[in-house]
Amino acid sequence: MGSPHVRGGYFAYAALVFSILSYLVALPSAVRYLTGRRPCTRVDFVSTPMLYALGFIGLFTVGGLTGLFLAALGIDVHVHDTYFVIAHFHYIMVGGALMGYLGGLHFWWPKITGRMYPEAWGRLSAMIVFIGFNLTFFPQFILGYLGMPRRYWQYPPGVPSTKCALYGRRFNLGRLDISCL
Repeated sequence: MGSPHVRGGYFAYAALVFSILSYLVALPSAVRYLTGRRPCTRVDFVSTPMLYALGFIGLFTVGGLTGLFLAALGIDVHVHDTYFVIAHFHYIMVGGALMGYLGGLHFWWPKITGRMYPEAWGRLSAMIVFIGFNLTFFPQFILGYLGMPRRYWQYPPGVPSTKCALYGRRFNLGRLDISCL
């Protein structure tokens, strides 16, 4: 069993410090999210850059809310070192960076090149990236909750979300195949 201050490879005090620090990260992120919503009340919501911005807000919100689960010691004990952590990381880092980068690229492209891109294709690309990202990484939350550990190269047999994750990757590559639902 080990020493009483060690639980599951963690020191209890270190886990408490990491939990408090994680909650402290959540506060400025929430303030940033709420202050960033105000300018969105006077813009065109169907423009391509705005769709990417809204996708960023959605992905960052899901990542931030799952960060609160990881900060709670009672839940983190069960989902630590699982695919739940990987999905949280991808929603925060990849989703935020990718959607922000593509939104900025679509906003500045006409100003840089002097040529306008087809708006309908831009909207379609924003939808494909958003839906494909969620189809690829959201099943990892389910896998992590079910206990699938990180750093394994193969999913356990019979996990239903495996099929959906693979189809999400194909969706991102342009193959619109949604038979995983």
